[in-house]
Amino acid sequence: MTYQDYMTLIEEIEQHNMHYYVHSNPVISDAQFDQLMQQLIQMEQQNPERIIPQSPTQRVGGTVDQAFQPIAHKTPMLSLDNSFNHEDIHDFYQRISKVATDLALTAEPKLDGLALSCIYIDHKLDKAITRGDGTMGEDVTHNVRTIKNIPQILPKTAPKYLEVRGEVVIHKADFTTMNAGLEKPFANPRNAASGSLRQLDPAITAKRPLTFYAYSLLGDTLPNTHAERMAWLEVHHFQTPKPFYLLESLSEVIGYLNHIQEIRHELGYEIDGAVIKVNHIDDQDKLGNRSKSPRWATAYKFPAEEAQSLILDIEFSVGRTGVLTPVAKLKPTNVSGVIVSQATLHNIHELRRKDIRIGDTVSIRRAGDVIPEVIEPILSQRPQATQTITPPTHCPSCHTPVIQEKTFIRCPNGLNCPAQLASAIIHFSSRSALNIQGLGKQLIHHLCQQQLVKIPADLFTLSATDIHTLPKMGEKSTQNLLKAIDQCRDISLDRLIYALGIKDVGKDTARILAQHFTLAELKHLTLEQITALNGIGDNTANSLITYFKDEAACSALEKLEQQLRIRQLQTTQNNQFSGLKFVITGTLSQPREVISQFIRDHGGTISGQVSQKTDYLVYGENAGSKFTKAQKMGIQCIDEAALSTLATSIR
Repeated sequence: MTYQDYMTLIEEIEQHNMHYYVHSNPVISDAQFDQLMQQLIQMEQQNPERIIPQSPTQRVGGTVDQAFQPIAHKTPMLSLDNSFNHEDIHDFYQRISKVATDLALTAEPKLDGLALSCIYIDHKLDKAITRGDGTMGEDVTHNVRTIKNIPQILPKTAPKYLEVRGEVVIHKADFTTMNAGLEKPFANPRNAASGSLRQLDPAITAKRPLTFYAYSLLGDTLPNTHAERMAWLEVHHFQTPKPFYLLESLSEVIGYLNHIQEIRHELGYEIDGAVIKVNHIDDQDKLGNRSKSPRWATAYKFPAEEAQSLILDIEFSVGRTGVLTPVAKLKPTNVSGVIVSQATLHNIHELRRKDIRIGDTVSIRRAGDVIPEVIEPILSQRPQATQTITPPTHCPSCHTPVIQEKTFIRCPNGLNCPAQLASAIIHFSSRSALNIQGLGKQLIHHLCQQQLVKIPADLFTLSATDIHTLPKMGEKSTQNLLKAIDQCRDISLDRLIYALGIKDVGKDTARILAQHFTLAELKHLTLEQITALNGIGDNTANSLITYFKDEAACSALEKLEQQLRIRQLQTTQNNQFSGLKFVITGTLSQPREVISQFIRDHGGTISGQVSQKTDYLVYGENAGSKFTKAQKMGIQCIDEAALSTLATSIR
């Protein structure tokens, strides 16, 4: 048989898979399907060089991967702003009505699973990437090929480049069946979906009942409304969340929210709310995005479901900044499908105000369906013998006398406190900081307990002997970790600033500081110099000044500087792209993230959509509709060479 015969057979089998798994409407018998599969297997045995990753024979799982490779998203996978009541929805509607020309909205369930991006090139599934931090995700392509309702090959009517985003879930019935056969059952369907998709062995993933629901479509020559794109997905054999509605007024939106909340437990999958989107893509472009979320969509979160439990004990945990947080140890209780055995009491002021005691029966809920919290004690069920809590006078980790700060009590011992040290190292090595692969929380606790790491710089002086003595660290794991640590020595200043864990300094603030000052300059800044920067207030400025006045912190930082190669971002004088917004499209000579980083390093911002706020469109080959739209709007379009020239010409 020819290669064309091979591809035709694969496409025929793929169509039957979609009829069976997506539409629940098989058009041939199981025996006929088995015959087609046997024909394909025989063809591949005779011509092994023809086997492509998208073949149905490859869905059972391939070789075991040692790790998931990080991949940059071409367009960031932004989070959604949350709305918690109808008033929030009304405010959202009022905001969009000031910009949008078409006020039609769409509504769909907010699935509680793992966000995934499937990228198709030349009609074949090329890559599958988890959401990650929204900018960088993990390559889980091998595992995603085992999910039976994800098309491996699209019809020729699809664009040559396409990105389908959605959620991987496990249906509630499948979850119950799967859990019954596991030695260590999962707590809930979401954890099961996430754990299954991130298995190192695709053969294990293949045995898990994963289902993908698509809710977003990116690419060229696509319909110009969200509703039409959802219909497009259905036609091209993708499952989408139901019930999906196109709504014409605010009252219809409220009606949908009431309806979806009433039927949430009747649906086959877990949901934690609904997503409301502006329907017309042009209006989405006009509204644009914030740094972390689109302005044209909101997630309506269901009120947290409550349960009752018994407080067995109250302990105090020590966070990264030394704040002591009271934590209630509970009799294990099911709350919204999750077994909860502990819940936060926030701070000592809340503990006193609510008069919560050991021995109380309390109402608990998962705040935002995520973090368990104690609402209040049920006084009618309070026994005579309860125990009130006296705030600790000394840190439970290092026994240093605590200090009172407004509603908080804090351990002032910094990195000399084992709990603060471990939390600091966890933050320091996290994805948005140094991103040290393979350095998990448990291993960090072992390193700190063995006093192998006392400050962040100690990570870079660890030897193979040090690591090999720790639990579950064989020779190969040890060498992999040492290699991962060494690869993190080259770091940009903004990531380093964030990694230091300075109070009130997040990723955006760290980037602003790195664009305007060197590390040496940061150590001697005044309040006026810091607050002169757009977006930085007094609290953050005071936190920075306090940090750089701390002798122990400065000493630890100096030792860290000796171990790292710190890349300075563009300073104010050379920040040529400050205030400029760029859109990137087409096939470029360098990875998209390299171009994006170049723009950010020069002070510019990146947007995924062309709008009136776009200053420049950077294009490569096969630029498509964004390029056409930018030309029609009079936006300046430049290639990579012109971008480099622009960086030197703007003063």
